Amino acid sequence: MDLGYLADLGVPHAVISAGIEVNLDLSGGLLIKLVLFILMLGLAAANRWRLTPALDRAIADGAPPPGALVVALSLETLFGAGVLALVSWLGTLSPPAH
Repeated sequence: MDLGYLADLGVPHAVISAGIEVNLDLSGGLLIKLVLFILMLGLAAANRWRLTPALDRAIADGAPPPGALVVALSLETLFGAGVLALVSWLGTLSPPAH
């Protein structure tokens, strides 16, 4: 199957040939890092103002912690690991030449 037309649309060659490999530059990596960080902030706000009071109520009632809290903490940890992985990868890239 010839996928040469995708190159004309601006799809990176690595995505066309490997199917899973992503060819990002510095700005793309920074953008993904920023999005992950904003998602982490959103989850932290939800934890602080919605899920922590629900946990307090569950403790007072003798119930297990809310499932949403466990999911939110897991996602926040996953996003944090993604940010760290991106920062370590971005540290290996050369700055763009002007």
